[in-house]
Amino acid sequence: MKILAALLHPLLPAAAALLLAPGAAAQGAYLVNIATRAPVGGAAGTPIPGFVLAGAGSKPVLVRAAGPGLGAFGVAGTLADPRVELFGGSTRLAENDNWITADAAVMARVGAFAFPGGSRDAALVASLRSGDHSAPVLAADSGSGVALVEVYDTAPGTGPAIVNASTRAFVGTGDNVLIPGFVVGGTGTMRLLIRAVGPALAGFGVAGALADPTITLYRDGRALWTNDNWSASEQAAELANAAAAVGAFALTAGGRDAAMLVTVSPGAYSAVVSGVGGTSGTALVELYVVPPGAVTLKEGEWSARANLLEPNSEMSVAELDGRIYIVGGYPATRVSVPTVQVYDTATDSWSLGAPLPAALNHTVSAAVNGRLYVIGGQPSAGGSGPWVNTVYEYDPARRTWSTRAPMPTARGGGAGAVIDGKIYVAGGRPPRGNDFAVYDPAANAWRALPDLPSQRNHVGAVALGGKFYVMGGRLESGFESAMTAVVEVYDPVANQWSTRAPMPRPRGGLNAVEAHGYIHAFGGEGTNDTPTGVFPDHDVYDPARNVWIKLPPMPVPVHGVTGCSFINGLIHLTGGGMMEGGASGGLLHQVFRPAAAYR
Repeated sequence: MKILAALLHPLLPAAAALLLAPGAAAQGAYLVNIATRAPVGGAAGTPIPGFVLAGAGSKPVLVRAAGPGLGAFGVAGTLADPRVELFGGSTRLAENDNWITADAAVMARVGAFAFPGGSRDAALVASLRSGDHSAPVLAADSGSGVALVEVYDTAPGTGPAIVNASTRAFVGTGDNVLIPGFVVGGTGTMRLLIRAVGPALAGFGVAGALADPTITLYRDGRALWTNDNWSASEQAAELANAAAAVGAFALTAGGRDAAMLVTVSPGAYSAVVSGVGGTSGTALVELYVVPPGAVTLKEGEWSARANLLEPNSEMSVAELDGRIYIVGGYPATRVSVPTVQVYDTATDSWSLGAPLPAALNHTVSAAVNGRLYVIGGQPSAGGSGPWVNTVYEYDPARRTWSTRAPMPTARGGGAGAVIDGKIYVAGGRPPRGNDFAVYDPAANAWRALPDLPSQRNHVGAVALGGKFYVMGGRLESGFESAMTAVVEVYDPVANQWSTRAPMPRPRGGLNAVEAHGYIHAFGGEGTNDTPTGVFPDHDVYDPARNVWIKLPPMPVPVHGVTGCSFINGLIHLTGGGMMEGGASGGLLHQVFRPAAAYR
């Protein structure tokens, strides 16, 4: 099976020439081209692509049904003689069997691939206003085969824009799965709700609906997002909110329809809709443009954002100038990587930063005055070290690393936080579980501080109210070690430690972050009462009352992430191990909107 971006490589990228077409408004992002590859005729019936235009005025739109023209791209079993019709609502506006040379100039201008001279491919150009439109594709010779139906905005960024597209078609197996594609033009980003509806079609009288559709979104051959059952997704709350916001019919909770909510930047994308277990049937694939600000998480709701570029666990995380940096760690191979993955919260996208000078895991990362600092860690997996005491400073503007003053002791598996421009680092795997020191980036100097009272590693650490909190953790090196629920707090002014209320239950490998004056602690590993061996716990600590409050469990429990980010009202949990042990680093990027107060 080939995805559209690979199967029709010259097609969608050619349409991407319209990303900043001459005369197009260079403000915001918009849909330039939508396309669907689907079987036509015979048992597959008639695919019915639809699209909605919104906005003032009118504009010419190019609609094509390619059959024979696909042969040049290696597509087998193409439809020999497609015919396309264009409807506005229930009114037939235009139709074409064999394209005419008068439209060739428009095809070339929008970047559509050329049809062979005299071919039986179909195309038409029509001036359209806002409203619902559909473009069913039929076999003029009553035959059957694969066809590609395309809709091109010939003047993107002006006049009415495409805000919704859908195709109802038969989903087969192998090369006969349903493959919609689209091109985003302009600047910035846009948010899209994409759905593959099967079981819900039965409520509309559609016979032979696909029982269990799954959908995967691709760009440049790389899978960005996939979903099987929408209400089992981490995005379930936002998906329901988005559907209501754009006027899409509601999907039944617990149903097997698939959906995803994604933020995309200009470029060419494709999706693959197939049946779980190689099943077939009729499905409706939908694409909705979600207006900015139309969908927000409510307090206490979880969702997900763009997946990491590479799976990872046992890494450290820090936030710098609205970007989240994931540093080092390792994937399921447990071979350390120097990779730095950078998440831009404004565009919901990941990129790669300059790699670390050394491949490390179990480091501590922190950001101070526009610089990222990566401290300690270990070059190989396992609880016996060796550890390093290195400190690396990263300049994001220059994408360069430099070496700074080393930590007083070599250690890995500790945690840190920033108070008044200084980085406090506590704990580590034995024999460094009590070590505690502070680094002053301005002076490039370390100072040893009073030992952490309870030696431990794989802890959570948070700065709150000018104090340094250390919570939970393991007592020994391995993940099967005994764990602790102890919470200890260091006061830099008094230069001493004190004890606070313990966590609801002991756990190690947890993550923690401050939000709205509370501490949120997530996940961890080392339990036998869950199938994955990973704690699903989400607890909140109220420092004013010295109490912990248990919240509903996180959607996908993770461990092995040191550091967490609270940005623009959302807590971001990026990557982490999803099974007990170090060989389960994931791509998942979960987000949670914390409440302003807990009682």
